[in-house]
Amino acid sequence: MLKQFSEIKLLRSRGLFEDEKTTWNQSARHHFVMDAIRRATNDKLVFIFLFWQDSDTRNAWLQEIREALFLGPNEPWPDTIKIVPVQLSPDILLPLDANGLDVGQIFEKGLSYKEREKRKREWKQQIRLSYLQKLKKWMDFLQKKIPNSDGVYLALIEKEPLPTGKNSPYHISQDIKGVIRNADNHFNIASQLTHPVQVSQKTHKLLKSSPHRIHSSVLDLLYRQLGLSFDIPVPLYEYAGLKPEIASNLHIVGFYLLKRNKYSVNYPVAVRICPRGQIWLQFPQSNQQWLPYIEGSHHIGKLFTDDWKSLNLTKQECATFAAKILLTQVADPTLAQPRGNSAGVYMLPP
Repeated sequence: MLKQFSEIKLLRSRGLFEDEKTTWNQSARHHFVMDAIRRATNDKLVFIFLFWQDSDTRNAWLQEIREALFLGPNEPWPDTIKIVPVQLSPDILLPLDANGLDVGQIFEKGLSYKEREKRKREWKQQIRLSYLQKLKKWMDFLQKKIPNSDGVYLALIEKEPLPTGKNSPYHISQDIKGVIRNADNHFNIASQLTHPVQVSQKTHKLLKSSPHRIHSSVLDLLYRQLGLSFDIPVPLYEYAGLKPEIASNLHIVGFYLLKRNKYSVNYPVAVRICPRGQIWLQFPQSNQQWLPYIEGSHHIGKLFTDDWKSLNLTKQECATFAAKILLTQVADPTLAQPRGNSAGVYMLPP
């Protein structure tokens, strides 16, 4: 017994005891996260595309993805995750082409109202044309890179911020962020754009806000956009006092109203947490079908680009949407909770 105690003290003095503990925790957390990903994706293969320009950004992404999955630096990637690095050509990231037009000429002093409006129309027409041309270029590019597979597609995209201001040759309307997101939505890709990283020449470590940006972008993509739930909620319900037969079948439905008066958006979304921890979405265009979180997010994203007017529902239409869900959900124990980003939470029927 004394010998065993001495060996434990020796292990601790060498730091091995803590190393073993850390390794065990790392492995447990990895399985924990992978189980959450499998539940969120219905065991589909997850493709993570790294669209990079600078190898430092690509390497920072790879390291951060490993940390998010609790993988060691030399451990193989899980069989259910495929990392696909793709280097971007500089031309595909160029701002929208103004074709020689200068947006500053719209605001010149002394212009007549007619001339000013004419220049505005010319600028908008040129930007719209350039937008469509750039969108086609991105669509053609992604068409060649995205496999014909029933998988889940995630993407990290490196993009320089558009320089704007008095001394910049560009206007904010020339930014291609909207183009990239539109193209990604078309191919059902959940994406996150990040700025290039800054690396110290001496230490080769990330500088300034680069670590935070990389960390946030990877976690947002892997955790939030997949709709991960890191545990089965049933034990929590039982701890709160619910009977096991109720807790094991309890569905929580949250109603969220997205309201933007400036853009004429008044749109309800229902979020459902299932007993197994899956998160599902339902919205007016889903034909009363619950969709996995990431799939539902793709459908809603396409509405913003393809059918904007359908996002403006009346109060009665919102209430009808909520009522139909409540009427079809009564077979299982259900808790409903309204939420909204404004005072417009009146979507639930009285």
